[in-house]
Amino acid sequence: MKTDKGSAFIGRKRPVRGQRGIFLVPTVQLSISTVVLLFIGRGFLKLLAAMARRPIATMIVAVLVAGWIAWGPVTLLTVLGITALTTVAVVMTWRYADPVSYGKWFRAPVRSRWRRRWVYGRNWQPAMVLTGLARTVNDIEYAPYVRRVHSSNRRDLVQISMLAGQLPADYLAVADQLAATFGAVRMTVRRDSDPSRVWLDFHKTAELAALPPLDHRPRRSKSSVA
Repeated sequence: MKTDKGSAFIGRKRPVRGQRGIFLVPTVQLSISTVVLLFIGRGFLKLLAAMARRPIATMIVAVLVAGWIAWGPVTLLTVLGITALTTVAVVMTWRYADPVSYGKWFRAPVRSRWRRRWVYGRNWQPAMVLTGLARTVNDIEYAPYVRRVHSSNRRDLVQISMLAGQLPADYLAVADQLAATFGAVRMTVRRDSDPSRVWLDFHKTAELAALPPLDHRPRRSKSSVA
């Protein structure tokens, strides 16, 4: 369809219920400036949505921008350097003063978040597809969802939501492939109190891998983590 210079037509094809074929939705002629403003507005709305989903990151960026404007780059870098050194000193003091609480409230949560994002988050979808645990329905791909990750030096406990029609035995059948994908020497499967969920226990060390498989009887989530 021809358009005049400085304008554009917006429209799309939609099926009509009860009729064969398609028809063209009536187009609207807009100026190029209007189209540009619409794209800018759409990008701004996406930015607001991203900020709402990540409030902590948004707050950090806002504080940095405010510090840059109020103090300038040199003062801001000095404050950030002092804050970083103080934080490291506090964490190291905490580590040696009370190793138990440090491991429970700092090291374990940080390790768990790190491995969920950088180990399981990046490799999860390809692993589900290549092991046959993902399914495609009506050209839409569905994959099991990672709900939690509890990581320690010796094992990773990964709680997932299974797809409809799947059983824990489906994951046990590809345990060796999943263990090799995520850098474990062995993987066992453990049921959750919710029948639609399951725990994947990735053993990182040979000592733990030599232990007998975990009990597959239904348990509560808290007892499963322990």
